[in-house]
Amino acid sequence: DSYLQGKAGCAKTRSAHKLALTEFKQFAQSQNIEYIDEMDAALLRRWYEDLTDDGENVPFTAANKLLKVNSFYRAITGRPPGQGLIRKRDYKRELSGTSTVDIYSKEDLEKLFSHMDSDDHLLFSAIKEAALRKKEAMYLEDSDLVCEKLTADFRKCEISIHSKPRWNWMTKTGQDRNIVISPELMDRLLERKATKRTSSLLFPTREGLADWHILDKLKSVGKKAGLDPATVWLHKLRSTTATHWLRSKELGGMGRDIAVVRQQLGHSDYKSIEAYIALVKNEELAYQEQKPKRNGGSQ
Repeated sequence: DSYLQGKAGCAKTRSAHKLALTEFKQFAQSQNIEYIDEMDAALLRRWYEDLTDDGENVPFTAANKLLKVNSFYRAITGRPPGQGLIRKRDYKRELSGTSTVDIYSKEDLEKLFSHMDSDDHLLFSAIKEAALRKKEAMYLEDSDLVCEKLTADFRKCEISIHSKPRWNWMTKTGQDRNIVISPELMDRLLERKATKRTSSLLFPTREGLADWHILDKLKSVGKKAGLDPATVWLHKLRSTTATHWLRSKELGGMGRDIAVVRQQLGHSDYKSIEAYIALVKNEELAYQEQKPKRNGGSQ
């Protein structure tokens, strides 16, 4: 508090620093880090990976949060500029503000899921099919499963995403949404719900808490599957599903409307899904260029 009170700048600037420090403190506690002299560059790098892999921060935003925490570290330890845990030039590429969409190939997805045990397979199936952010999966509870038989042949199967004050977690936009899932996945999740667990969370730790090590689990599976761990990310599952939703049925996708995809992903505007749209448009353009000409000729 004293650091923030002495911080130069407007109230908005202080608020941004407070947000970064609050989020970092929560992450540090999940890593069993309590004191400032336990901080190091590796911890900040793990936090950066956690921020970006959650899908709630683009690389530019995540890198700026790291710099804010680094400034706090320098101020408290009395270090001059340039002698913190990280330097601005360490994240030059991230701070440029450019980003691209990275998705899994069908082959890599098959490799990943074929090397998972039953618990991990269900967890990552839910993340992939519903395009969940990491914390949405972490705080998924029994009561979030919406299954209602509407006709003899149709069940409404949805996952409810909403803020969880009791877990001190809010959705990214503060808005609730229901994500449509397949009956097959719903049956598996209901079976999980029926099992005895240490809390109402569907995928808790042994102590019944939210599991902060989901990314580590996926990277471990990726390593067993023969994939480069550096290419294995949770958010990559979300991006893969988002493009599958948008991709035309002709190209093996679902051909969903852009507005529906935006709502299902939980974005407040269309700018957030522009990269997914561009990727799909490029695929369609390449497909049209390679199709035989309608006059009977071929390229």
